[in-house]
Amino acid sequence: MLRPFTTEAAMTRGLIIQQSTLSLVRAILVLGAVVASRLVRAAKILRHRRDLELLAELDDRMLKDIGLNRSDLRFALSEPFWRDPGAALIGRVGQRGIGKRRPGSVPSVAPTAAGGELRTAFAPRHAPRRAA
Repeated sequence: MLRPFTTEAAMTRGLIIQQSTLSLVRAILVLGAVVASRLVRAAKILRHRRDLELLAELDDRMLKDIGLNRSDLRFALSEPFWRDPGAALIGRVGQRGIGKRRPGSVPSVAPTAAGGELRTAFAPRHAPRRAA
């Protein structure tokens, strides 16, 4: 049995179509955002692998200068292709730095003052004047 066409039924159908279309558009946008973020992450992983391969071409002395050694690079490059080797390298090298004392501030490289006292980056240049 056919129902008679009414304005209310047409509005209901139109509302249902509008809501389902909006849901479909939202789903497509979310899917696009997920795909875009995965592509960005894959590009980052490939860039880090290429950077580590360039580091592997350096000699041992140069690697030591930047705080790395061959085993660190081999460890990072042995990660599966879907993992970021840069993060593995940072984690491994960061473990060596735990417990080391680091200076709170680094002194300035500016020459010493005429009075022979060393001026640091955080010290004032001149002593404050006293009021007479």
